[in-house]
Amino acid sequence: MQMATKENVNFTWKIGIEDPDKINKYCATVELANGALATSGFSKRGRHVKQKNNSQVKQVTIVSKDLSVADVWATAGLSGTSDDLKDMISKNHLSGFFVDHYGPQFFDYGELRV
Repeated sequence: MQMATKENVNFTWKIGIEDPDKINKYCATVELANGALATSGFSKRGRHVKQKNNSQVKQVTIVSKDLSVADVWATAGLSGTSDDLKDMISKNHLSGFFVDHYGPQFFDYGELRV
């Protein structure tokens, strides 16, 4: 999703992100004034991305200025393990969150939140 807000307007888009294990519930909400958000997971389209055999990553959401960039990183992030994804997040200064067997894990500009 690509969002935009007029300049000098105090408005943010509030986007609910579906829980990959309970698709009728949200696992997180993201607020954006301007930018893009893309989520890649298996709950809607099935196993459309080849994952490493031991991967526990269920869903990846990336926030960026550009939708195509967010979509590429979200899909790429889904293909590896949680450790692969954490390396990708750090090296590329990504923002968003992913869901694995531990639940949602959030990150900003390449840093995982504790």
